Amino acid sequence: MTGISNSRSVIAVAIALLFAHIAHAQLTDAQIKQQLLAQPPQAIVNLAQKIASPDEPETVDAQYVRADFDRSGKFQYIVAYYFSTTSNAGFLRVFKEQGTNLVLAGDEDDPNRQVGGFNSSTQLHLVDVNGDGVPEIEVTSWTADGQQELISLFSWTGSDLHNMLPGIMDIGNLEDLDNDGIMELVRPSDSGSGYDIYTLSGDDYTLWKTVPEDPSGLTAPDGTIIDAYADCSVAQPARFPAAAVRAAYLGRAPHSHDYVRLWFGHFHQISGNILDIRQVDTTTIFVGTHLVPAHIDITYPRQEDRDRDKDSWDSKCRDGKSPMLLLEFPRSEFLKELQLITLDHPLKAGDEVTVSLSGHMKNGGPAINGAVGVKITGDRDDRDKDHGEKQRKH
Repeated sequence: MTGISNSRSVIAVAIALLFAHIAHAQLTDAQIKQQLLAQPPQAIVNLAQKIASPDEPETVDAQYVRADFDRSGKFQYIVAYYFSTTSNAGFLRVFKEQGTNLVLAGDEDDPNRQVGGFNSSTQLHLVDVNGDGVPEIEVTSWTADGQQELISLFSWTGSDLHNMLPGIMDIGNLEDLDNDGIMELVRPSDSGSGYDIYTLSGDDYTLWKTVPEDPSGLTAPDGTIIDAYADCSVAQPARFPAAAVRAAYLGRAPHSHDYVRLWFGHFHQISGNILDIRQVDTTTIFVGTHLVPAHIDITYPRQEDRDRDKDSWDSKCRDGKSPMLLLEFPRSEFLKELQLITLDHPLKAGDEVTVSLSGHMKNGGPAINGAVGVKITGDRDDRDKDHGEKQRKH
């Protein structure tokens, strides 16, 4: 009897695990679209009926992005944008994936507010504007005549989507101007002279001030693009296991003294002008959403640096004749940042993540930018291990 009981227990556990796996299996794109179109907001139904004609019925469609609003790592929330085939606006709705069903979680705080513009140009983006790890929803689009870019921004309150802007705005870039981890909204002033800066106050962006020059450092007063881009970049290491990324994201990464090193060099402007890297304001440097280096230096790569992961060092970086910007990050913080950069799905083996660099030159000089790519692996191997604190130069 004991053997039979044990067998039954094993079978019961296996069945429970099977059902748990099924419950957490994500729906396919086709299944999601089918369920989204079966649950449109009443506002888009009303709009489609209003503009339809007997000869030309209006079709409702939807696009969506996944989001991890509860920081569970499961990405079970679906943010959907509904639109009709000929209208120039749409509506947002949020669902939560529960097993094989999409359950309505909330609408816009004003369910009759139209969002977006010409439907084929409308895009959903997830962006973390305040650094809390929970994404906001940015909707960008163009008017039907292609003359005006529109932007809307919403935060998820847990029950609805809160409009963070004073209505739909034309043009606008989210930038962290003061390096505090909270993004400002910068847009050309309606007066046609200068730039309006909106700051985040609570859950809303409000006009702070208007300045004569682009505060982001991207353009000159005459509109000329003046920012500079790193011509070469290297990540050491450049491969990270998906399981380690997930553990770091969920706060379960074991303590480690390992560091990730990023190198950036040869900053040049679109005009061809090469910037003196020694004039970089290191206090303005961050990567990704807002990861500040634990250590930063402007130095020449050593031969042993260039010999490590040789394929990552192209000829411009490998010559060792020019100083480069060296950034170092605790491994667990860097791994967590990789998932915070990728806000629409859990990272898995085979994914590639682009880590961006942001900063400014000294004395109000132009913005500097750069990017380096890293790969996500399935199993840990020697190539994805950092060389440890004893390998740090500083």
